[in-house]
Amino acid sequence: MPHPARILLALVLAVFTCLPAAVLAATDPEDGPGLVEHPSIARFPGFFLYNAQHHDFNEFRFASQGYGPDGESRGDTRGGVFWYMDFYLKEGARPPSAVELQRNFDTAFVRAGAEIVRRNQSAEAPHSTIYRQPLAAGSERWIQLTLHNAGQRYEMHVVETAAMAQKLEFSARDMADRLKGQGRLALHGIQFETGKAVIQPASQPLLQEVRQLLLQEPQWRLSIEGHTDNVGSASANAELSTRRAQAVLAYLVSQGIAAQRLQARGKGDTAPVADNGTEAGRARNRRVELVRLP
Repeated sequence: MPHPARILLALVLAVFTCLPAAVLAATDPEDGPGLVEHPSIARFPGFFLYNAQHHDFNEFRFASQGYGPDGESRGDTRGGVFWYMDFYLKEGARPPSAVELQRNFDTAFVRAGAEIVRRNQSAEAPHSTIYRQPLAAGSERWIQLTLHNAGQRYEMHVVETAAMAQKLEFSARDMADRLKGQGRLALHGIQFETGKAVIQPASQPLLQEVRQLLLQEPQWRLSIEGHTDNVGSASANAELSTRRAQAVLAYLVSQGIAAQRLQARGKGDTAPVADNGTEAGRARNRRVELVRLP
């Protein structure tokens, strides 16, 4: 009769493509603090998570063509959502053999639709297996399983292929070029809480680029101008846009930019750049503009 751990792992992993793609915190009390593992690839029973990384985008070279003389991976490089997980056997847990560990993951991944791209078993290189699994919309999940210490430790590198999402609207250099050429620049990445002048945390990277711009161009003065859509009264929109521009000014001053280099103005809904009759148009009209002052 198959070992219970083998049945458990195969069943859990066989359905992992149907589970949510949210990142879940590791929950075993022996796991390292704050570590996360892949949300839908179960660990082998009896192991704890010693180390882990997770990135919205990263690249990894899989050893799909083996290893070079210095142990470097040779093969396919894939970019996308990235996980790295390093598992160790718990003290007192039943140690699986390397063969048992390998066959469990082989069975589970193949049942989930993956194929084995390559198995590296040379004594001079890490014992690793590379899997490739088709996902929705043409994406793929690439997995590299590496075994150590006769099965008492294993590592996984996982990439779910995707293009990198551009999260930064403009760099400081981009802003400088635009302001030199056109004198003004519209930023949609500075976001506020609905109906308020409270800057959302996701705006911090872009605001830091504005700060960097002002550090790079120490003679420049900027007008920070807030704009809204036309939802609500004109007077309320004018007041809200002014407070939002002032919030951006206050943030930059708190980051070391001299207040005399900045001014804040609210334009309300008086200068739309798109049709307020559609949600997409209203989103474009909600913006902060930087205007270079003489």
